[in-house]
Amino acid sequence: MGAFFEKLKADLDLGRKKKVFQWAGHEYELWMTEPTMGDRYRARGKFKKTGDTEKDIHEMCLQLLFALAENETGVKLFDEFDIIEMRDIIPYEILQDLFITTITMSEGEEAVQSDMKSDPKKLKAGQPAKA
Repeated sequence: MGAFFEKLKADLDLGRKKKVFQWAGHEYELWMTEPTMGDRYRARGKFKKTGDTEKDIHEMCLQLLFALAENETGVKLFDEFDIIEMRDIIPYEILQDLFITTITMSEGEEAVQSDMKSDPKKLKAGQPAKA
Protein backbone atom coordinates (compact mmCIF):
# COMPACT_ATOMS: atom_id res chain seq x y z
CA MET A 1 0.00 0.00 0.00
CA GLY A 2 1.08 3.52 -0.68
CA ALA A 3 2.36 5.88 1.98
CA PHE A 4 -0.52 8.30 1.43
CA PHE A 5 -3.13 5.64 2.20
CA GLU A 6 -1.19 4.36 5.22
CA LYS A 7 -1.00 7.89 6.67
CA LEU A 8 -4.70 8.47 6.00
CA LYS A 9 -5.64 5.20 7.75
CA ALA A 10 -3.44 6.08 10.73
CA ASP A 11 -5.22 9.42 11.14
CA LEU A 12 -8.75 7.98 10.96
CA ASP A 13 -10.76 7.28 14.08
CA LEU A 14 -12.47 4.07 13.06
CA GLY A 15 -13.74 3.23 16.53
CA ARG A 16 -17.33 3.00 17.62
CA LYS A 17 -18.98 6.19 18.81
CA LYS A 18 -21.86 6.65 21.20
CA LYS A 19 -25.04 8.04 19.65
CA VAL A 20 -27.92 9.26 21.80
CA PHE A 21 -31.45 9.27 20.45
CA GLN A 22 -34.06 11.16 22.48
CA TRP A 23 -37.77 10.52 22.21
CA ALA A 24 -40.70 11.24 24.55
CA GLY A 25 -38.41 12.27 27.39
CA HIS A 26 -36.29 9.11 27.22
CA GLU A 27 -32.72 8.67 26.02
CA TYR A 28 -31.74 5.67 23.93
CA GLU A 29 -28.06 4.90 23.48
CA LEU A 30 -26.51 3.09 20.60
CA TRP A 31 -22.93 2.61 19.54
CA MET A 32 -21.76 2.45 15.96
CA THR A 33 -18.88 3.13 13.64
CA GLU A 34 -19.28 5.82 11.02
CA PRO A 35 -20.74 4.21 7.86
CA THR A 36 -18.14 3.52 5.18
CA MET A 37 -18.75 3.37 1.44
CA GLY A 38 -18.67 -0.42 1.76
CA ASP A 39 -21.39 -0.28 4.43
CA ARG A 40 -23.49 1.89 2.13
CA TYR A 41 -23.06 -0.45 -0.85
CA ARG A 42 -24.04 -3.47 1.28
CA ALA A 43 -27.07 -1.57 2.65
CA ARG A 44 -28.21 -0.63 -0.87
CA GLY A 45 -27.99 -4.26 -1.93
CA LYS A 46 -30.39 -5.40 0.80
CA PHE A 47 -33.55 -3.81 -0.53
CA LYS A 48 -35.39 -3.42 -3.81
CA LYS A 49 -35.15 0.13 -5.15
CA THR A 50 -38.52 1.79 -5.63
CA GLY A 51 -37.44 4.64 -7.89
CA ASP A 52 -38.64 7.06 -5.21
CA THR A 53 -35.40 8.66 -4.02
CA GLU A 54 -36.72 9.67 -0.59
CA LYS A 55 -38.07 6.18 0.17
CA ASP A 56 -34.87 4.56 -1.08
CA ILE A 57 -32.71 6.83 1.10
CA HIS A 58 -34.84 6.05 4.16
CA GLU A 59 -34.62 2.33 3.45
CA MET A 60 -30.84 2.57 3.09
CA CYS A 61 -30.64 4.46 6.42
CA LEU A 62 -32.72 1.75 8.05
CA GLN A 63 -30.43 -0.95 6.64
CA LEU A 64 -27.34 0.95 7.85
CA LEU A 65 -28.84 1.35 11.30
CA PHE A 66 -29.57 -2.37 11.52
CA ALA A 67 -26.12 -3.32 10.28
CA LEU A 68 -24.11 -0.98 12.50
CA ALA A 69 -26.05 -0.30 15.73
CA GLU A 70 -24.71 -2.07 18.81
CA ASN A 71 -25.01 -1.75 22.55
CA GLU A 72 -22.10 -0.60 24.71
CA THR A 73 -20.62 -4.11 24.87
CA GLY A 74 -20.74 -4.64 21.08
CA VAL A 75 -23.89 -6.78 20.82
CA LYS A 76 -26.07 -5.98 17.79
CA LEU A 77 -29.23 -4.11 18.80
CA PHE A 78 -31.45 -5.52 16.07
CA ASP A 79 -32.10 -8.88 14.48
CA GLU A 80 -33.33 -9.53 10.96
CA PHE A 81 -37.01 -9.54 11.97
CA ASP A 82 -36.86 -6.18 13.76
CA ILE A 83 -36.60 -4.32 10.45
CA ILE A 84 -40.03 -5.58 9.34
CA GLU A 85 -41.65 -4.54 12.60
CA MET A 86 -39.84 -1.22 12.68
CA ARG A 87 -41.02 -0.37 9.15
CA ASP A 88 -44.63 -1.29 9.88
CA ILE A 89 -45.13 -0.14 13.49
CA ILE A 90 -42.76 2.69 14.43
CA PRO A 91 -44.08 6.11 13.32
CA TYR A 92 -42.14 7.72 10.49
CA GLU A 93 -41.31 10.79 12.62
CA ILE A 94 -39.46 8.63 15.17
CA LEU A 95 -37.55 6.79 12.45
CA GLN A 96 -36.57 10.07 10.82
CA ASP A 97 -35.18 11.37 14.15
CA LEU A 98 -33.31 8.11 14.58
CA PHE A 99 -31.81 8.39 11.07
CA ILE A 100 -30.60 11.91 11.82
CA THR A 101 -29.01 10.66 15.04
CA THR A 102 -27.18 7.89 13.22
CA ILE A 103 -25.65 10.17 10.59
CA THR A 104 -24.47 12.84 13.01
CA MET A 105 -21.45 12.63 15.25
CA SER A 106 -21.50 12.14 19.01
CA GLU A 107 -21.88 15.06 21.44
CA GLY A 108 -19.02 17.54 21.11
CA GLU A 109 -17.99 16.44 17.61
CA GLU A 110 -18.91 18.01 14.29
CA ALA A 111 -21.91 16.70 12.37
CA VAL A 112 -21.36 14.76 9.18
CA GLN A 113 -21.63 17.16 6.27
CA SER A 114 -24.75 16.20 4.35
CA ASP A 115 -24.79 19.18 1.99
CA MET A 116 -21.68 20.03 -0.03
CA LYS A 117 -22.61 23.76 0.11
CA SER A 118 -22.39 23.82 3.93
CA ASP A 119 -19.37 24.96 5.86
CA PRO A 120 -18.58 21.97 8.13
CA LYS A 121 -16.78 24.23 10.63
CA LYS A 122 -20.07 25.97 11.43
CA LEU A 123 -22.07 22.77 12.03
CA LYS A 124 -22.67 21.41 15.52
CA ALA A 125 -23.74 17.91 16.54
CA GLY A 126 -27.33 17.21 15.57
CA GLN A 127 -27.66 20.41 13.55
CA PRO A 128 -28.68 19.86 9.92
CA ALA A 129 -26.70 21.35 7.06
CA LYS A 130 -28.27 24.43 5.48
CA ALA A 131 -28.91 24.57 1.75
